[in-house]
Amino acid sequence: MKPVCRTIHAYVHGGRIGVLVEIGTDTDYALRTDEFAALCGDVAMHIAASNPADLDTLLAQAFVKDPARTVGDRVAEVASVLAERVAITRFVRWDQAPEVCEHPPEPPKRPAAILRGIS
Repeated sequence: MKPVCRTIHAYVHGGRIGVLVEIGTDTDYALRTDEFAALCGDVAMHIAASNPADLDTLLAQAFVKDPARTVGDRVAEVASVLAERVAITRFVRWDQAPEVCEHPPEPPKRPAAILRGIS
């Protein structure tokens, strides 16, 4: 059974990698805790860094902030602190494809606004 209350956390790394991750708990109280917010940020950053293939792979990967633990261990730790179920329900990761720019855009010639003096 999936948690009832869910939130979507966004993370962008260097303007080139974007992550949305949906994580849920049983109550909205847990969604507002510092522990839950830290978990959301940690998981999104991990996804950006490691590019897991799917949810099962994500949970089994060594956690980037502490390779001695898995991402699943980190989720279980927060669930234990909150005394609630915590689950990552889905995620998506975008990479900006490297583009070859043959003709870079020209900078603006002049400001678009005209300033007038007060008489």
